Amino acid sequence: MGAAAVLLGPALLAASVLLLTRGDLLLALAGAAMAATAVLAVGYLLRFLATPRGAHASTLVDAATVLPESRLARFLAWGTTGAAVLFSALLVLSAVAGSGSTGPSVGLVGAAVVLVLAVPTVVAVLAGRRPRGALVLTPDTVRLRTWSSEREIAWDDVVEVVALRQPRRTLVVYARTADQVRVLRAPTGFGEQQARPIPEAERALAISFPHLSGDPTVLIAALDHWRRVRRDRAELGTEASLRRLEPGA
Repeated sequence: MGAAAVLLGPALLAASVLLLTRGDLLLALAGAAMAATAVLAVGYLLRFLATPRGAHASTLVDAATVLPESRLARFLAWGTTGAAVLFSALLVLSAVAGSGSTGPSVGLVGAAVVLVLAVPTVVAVLAGRRPRGALVLTPDTVRLRTWSSEREIAWDDVVEVVALRQPRRTLVVYARTADQVRVLRAPTGFGEQQARPIPEAERALAISFPHLSGDPTVLIAALDHWRRVRRDRAELGTEASLRRLEPGA
């Protein structure tokens, strides 16, 4: 991730400067969009290198304890995606309009591919399927909600809570079998927060540490406690659960 940030940022910024100096409006706009992509993408990559610390931004909603995804992670992810799609659209439009001397190139083909892959995501966004991600804990279930999907596992079916550094520094909640993972909303488009690949991913809920707002070790300990101690699951949806999610609890 560090190497990607060091190499990607300067490379994209250099390319954006070249586009900005081409003297064509569409290419100049594409260069600005590429520069924005570089800044946001590097910010997103760097966030993956920093382990969240401190208290979780947990709250109580409808008799559930909810840990929403970091607003910064959400902004960086959506900002990078939006800027990259805008750049790709402008570059393709410039080629179609015959602006400048873009001509066929690897960059142009890549931009076209990005646009095609982005179609399901854009459609989902326009359809309003973009809720803020969250880990939703009730006395009965563990639910992972992302912008594009929603899954849950009953506490009684959870067999393990583990932390993986790869891929994407991920927290994984495993069920006994794949059919115990209930799909409430099927994935749409790309940008799915469910980590892939993880061991036996079909029977797991996975959330990336950088998408959390607090110390993951605290959350891991709390989830494992509720997995093992059934009577204490009654805390979920109450102030007692928020106290358990505090550092040093």
